[in-house]
This record gives sequence, structure tokens and C-alpha cells, in this order.
Amino acid sequence: MTRQRAGAEHVGVADDVSSRRGERGFAAVEHLGIIIVAAALLVVVIGAATPWGSSIATSICQRIEQISDSSLGCGSGSDQSAHENESDPRDEPPVCRFSSSTESRATDTGAGVRLWRVARVGGSVGDHAAYTVEQMSDGSYQVHLAEGINGELSAGVDLSYRSKNGGTNIGGQAEFARQVGAEVVQTWNLEDQAAFDAFMPSFEEHYAEVEDRGFIGSVWEGTKGAARATGDFLCFWCDDSPDDGWSHLTRAPDSTSYTGNSANEVSGSLGLSAKPGENAPFSLGVGSVEGSYGIDDSITIQTHETGEKAGQTTLSMAFESGGDWEGYLLGLTGGSFSTSTGAVHISYDNATGELTEVRLQTVNESGSVFALDASNLIGGIDIPGSSDGGSGLGHGEDGFGWQDSSYSAGFQARLDGEFDSSTLVTDVTLEVNDGNREVAQEWLGGVTGVLRADMLASALASGDGAELFWPGRASDDPVQQMLFEDATAHGAIYANTSESSTTGPNVDLILADFSRETTSTSSTGELVDAWFLGGEDPNNPGQRSQVTNEDCLSAGG
Repeated sequence: MTRQRAGAEHVGVADDVSSRRGERGFAAVEHLGIIIVAAALLVVVIGAATPWGSSIATSICQRIEQISDSSLGCGSGSDQSAHENESDPRDEPPVCRFSSSTESRATDTGAGVRLWRVARVGGSVGDHAAYTVEQMSDGSYQVHLAEGINGELSAGVDLSYRSKNGGTNIGGQAEFARQVGAEVVQTWNLEDQAAFDAFMPSFEEHYAEVEDRGFIGSVWEGTKGAARATGDFLCFWCDDSPDDGWSHLTRAPDSTSYTGNSANEVSGSLGLSAKPGENAPFSLGVGSVEGSYGIDDSITIQTHETGEKAGQTTLSMAFESGGDWEGYLLGLTGGSFSTSTGAVHISYDNATGELTEVRLQTVNESGSVFALDASNLIGGIDIPGSSDGGSGLGHGEDGFGWQDSSYSAGFQARLDGEFDSSTLVTDVTLEVNDGNREVAQEWLGGVTGVLRADMLASALASGDGAELFWPGRASDDPVQQMLFEDATAHGAIYANTSESSTTGPNVDLILADFSRETTSTSSTGELVDAWFLGGEDPNNPGQRSQVTNEDCLSAGG
């Protein structure tokens, strides 16, 4: 019995212990539930009230998951939400230009001499002034003031076939010209409409003075500016020389660009003229066709005084190629033109000399021209007292030569208008950092040669060259990979309109000629389409999504 009692007592004790353990187990679960609820509240409070609360809250939540062997959605849900809310900076639409307007005036004075009436050697000098207003999609404005001079030397042949009475003339001309020029462009960045409205009255007053300077005045202003800059450079301990170049303006320019360019052009024409009567003192231009093709290289140095690029200098190299043709019939002229331009802009920090940005652009413009041209309609009025005749090249009574030529004077008068004209612009910008600087610098060593060769090949093949630098697909090539990962890329198409008038006298003295012409132009460009490359396209690995730039289109609409 004792053993049994003892055994029974043991069994009873064991049951009691088991019962008490069960009670403690239920209490622990209840307490854990309370702790979880309290901890959840603590997680919410900490996560909402402190900037570092998110990481602490996640750690607490994950620890409770380990203790309770349950899932509370810590980390995974919040991380997923954060990942979903995380945006690729490349998906942000870039600021773009949605409209522009330009007013310009150019004057050219030329003269030439004829050798044996067949070969002609000539030259000209000219000046130009222009200002452009650009409206940007973020509500800001950019105003550009350009002033420049140019010179040209040309050589060619001028052959004509005249009837024996001088009433009909069929002529042809071929010419090669070499042009050089220099230009200064000042830029003002105006943050909004109010700033623009306050700035423009003084700017227009200043532009009127620039427009009236002429060639001599432009050369004089350029000489003064160069002397002032040279003096400031040599006397670095002196105060900068005062610049009265914008005395009428309310503020100095935010950046200034200095450009030098060199161009070659070939041109040719074939025309027919006739006198309305045997004794008529002038000839009427019946019809002609002419064409030209040229290439232009330019180098620009731009200094930035204010804005995001303050303290930086940009070196730009551009190459342009293109041509045009025109057909003329009884005072009416029609034709077309096409140009392709590629440019590389390299920005450096003035203090450190480090490369900060590489910008790659292509601009492709094409369109048609219609003109009322009185210059060709009346070829020139004979000067009284001049004598016909003389010896020269001839084949019998009719032939090549100047047998029936006379001194003449005329007046150029032409009104032009562009239609069906458009411009395609692509712009790729790479911000240079420590991660890509080495690749960018090595690549830039040969990019200018590639630019010139590829743009020329594109122009000769009648292509547009628009995708010359477009970072469309990732590849093993380090340059393409760099552009694909880091560059912002956007493009736009503009519809252009332009009106211009050309007037001036011309005199032909058989063995020499003289002309002076002034051209005034007003043009506008309105945005038609705009797009940019966003982040990587999930449906096309290795490619970036091409996105319509709604911000720019709505700003222009």
C-alpha cells in the first residue's frame, strides 16, 4: 500500500505539475500576444515619428517573428513597397525648348574682277546681328544675342553664249569659295515670365545699337573686348576692366561664347536671259537653276558666370554639311535645302580642371523655299554712254565672249519664305563622375574625328545622322555602356517658318563688279514632338524605354 500510495502520490504530484505547466503555457501565449500587439504599436510609433525609425522598426518586427515563429510581414512588405516607390532618375522628363523666335540682320559687301571675261576672282566682307528668344518647358526663358563678322574669297569661271544682236544670253557659272568668320554670343537665363518682361525693354534698346554698328563697328567692339580681356589676363592683380558692352541692360549675361569657323563651298548655275526688244536697255531673266554644297567646321569657347555651370568652361566642336538648290522662272523662285550638324560640348571645372560634362548633339534641318525675285527678273540696266563691242572669245558672230556686253547697274530685291521646313534635334548629356571619368576622357581623344567622318558620310548618303550618339542598347563596348547607364537623352522635332528680304545695289563694269546686300530675317520654331530615353525597358532587356515628353508638349500646347 505504501508503494502504491507512494506511487499514487507521485502520480498525483505529476498530474498537478502537468496541470500547472499547462496553466503557465496558456498565460505565456496570452502574454506574448500582448507583447506582439504592444510591439506592433511601438513599431508604428517609432517608424512614423523618427527619420531612423524605419530600420529600428524593421529590426524589432523581425525579432518578434523569430520569437513567435510567425510571420508579421516585416521587411518584405515594406521593402517591396519602397522598391515599388523607388523611381529611376532617368524616367524624369528633361527640361526642353518648346518654342523659339529669331530676328536677324546681315550685310555683305562684295567685289570681283574678271580675267578675259571668263575667270572671276572676288571677295566679300560682312557682319551680322541676331537675337533669339527660347521658351522652356519649366516656364523659364533663354535670350541669346549674337554679333559677328565674316569674310570670303572666291574663284570661278563664268561662260556665256550670246546671240549676234545680244538679245539672248545663255550663261553658266561655277565657283569655289572659302569663308571664315568670328562670332560672340551672350546668353541670359530668365527664371519666369516676370523676369523676362522686366528684361526685354532694355535688351531691345541694346540690340538696336548692336544692329546699327555695321562691319567697322563690330570689328572695333571686338578689338576693344579682346584688348580688355588681354589686359585683365596679363594684369591679374588689377581689378577687372569695366565692360560697357551692355550699358543699357539691367544685368550682365550669364554666359558668353566665342566662336571661330571656317567653311568651304562649291556652287554652280545655268541660266537664260533675253532682251524684250532689240534696243531695250535691260535684259529679263527667263529661267535658271543653281545649286551649292558646303561644309563648315567651328570651335567655340563658352564661359559660364552664373547658374548650374557657374565656374565652368565649355569647349565645343561642330561640323556641318549640307546643300541647296533653286529653280527660277520669270520672277518666281522655288527650291529646297538640307543640312546636318553634329557637335560635341566638353565642360571643365575652372578650379580643378576636371572634366564635368559631355554633351553630344545632332541637328538636321530640311525644307523648301519660295521667293519673289526681282533681282533675276531684271538683270541690269545699261549705263548710258557705254560702248558695246570689243574683241574676245568667239565662234563666228555667235559665240563665247563679251562682244555684246555693256556696263550695267541693277538693284537686288528678293522676298523669301520657307515652308514645309522642320528640324530634328537629338541631345545626349553625360554627367562625368569618378566612376566614368576615365572612360569618358579616353573616348574624347578620338571622338572629334569620328564626328566629322560620320556626319560627312551621313550627309553624303542623304541620311540625317540623328542616331549618331543615341544610347539605344547596352553592349560590351565601354563607351556605349557608359552612355546607356548614365546619359540623359532626348529628342525633338520643330516646325519652322521664316520670312526674309534682301535688298541692295549691284554694278557690272565688264571687267569688274560690285554689290552690297542687306538681309533681314524673322523666323520661328514650334515644337511638334518630343521624347526621351527613360530607364531600362522591362520588356526589352538591354534597351531603354523611349517615352513621350508630355511635360514639354503640354507646356507648348
